Order: sequence, then C-alpha cells, then structure tokens
Amino acid sequence: APHVAADLVLLQEAYLLFHSFLTWPEPCSSASKRLLNVLQQELRAPGISFQRLVQSEQGISPEIHHYKTMTVLLVGPVEDVPPEVRSVSDQLISSQDSCRDVSVLLILHAFQAALGSNQKLQTLRCALQ
Repeated sequence: APHVAADLVLLQEAYLLFHSFLTWPEPCSSASKRLLNVLQQELRAPGISFQRLVQSEQGISPEIHHYKTMTVLLVGPVEDVPPEVRSVSDQLISSQDSCRDVSVLLILHAFQAALGSNQKLQTLRCALQ
C-alpha cells in the first residue's frame, strides 16, 4: 500500500516488535536491522518507501526529475480498467508522436475528464488553439 493510516500505530508496534530481534543470531538480526531502517523511514515520512519503489520500477531518477510531477497509474492486467483509461493508454503506446504531441493529448484528455466525456477531443483541441 502507498501508505499506512495517519496514526502510525501499526508502524510503531512493528518497530518495537522487530527491535527485539536485533539480539537474535544471524541472519535474523541483519534482516531486522534492514526492516527497522525501512520502518524508521516510514515513521518519518509515510509513503516514502512506496514512492521510491515506484520510482525505481519506472526508472525515474529523482535527481533528474526533481522539478517535475509525474502521475503513475498502477493497474493490474486482470483488473477492470475504465474504457477511457484503456483508450488513452492505447493511444500513447501505439503512437510514435513527439513528446509535445503526447503532452497535448494528455492535456486534452484531462480537460475532457473535467468537462465530461460528451466533449469531443477535436472540439477541445480547436477551442484551446
């Protein structure tokens, strides 16, 4: 999950539990130490581990993209994907457009999502130009 409930009680309890495993022989103590580091990071900044996992899976370098906001929609292949999402995804995958064209298409779909699906993309494109 991207984050745990705001009260963080679960993380604190897990931290206390795994702290007792530090006195156990190897490999338990090393595994506990690594887990405690993750729990400590989550206690300081909830969701940071999930964010880093997504960044590594997507090949996003935080140093290069620190000024950009990126939204990643994680959808399982067996889940019901809304047709609008499937349509945009298929268009982006199949097109060999420039980065600008892809950005324009995403902006148009964002407007269409905000204004309703009865708005045609071509009409929105003309209105925005």
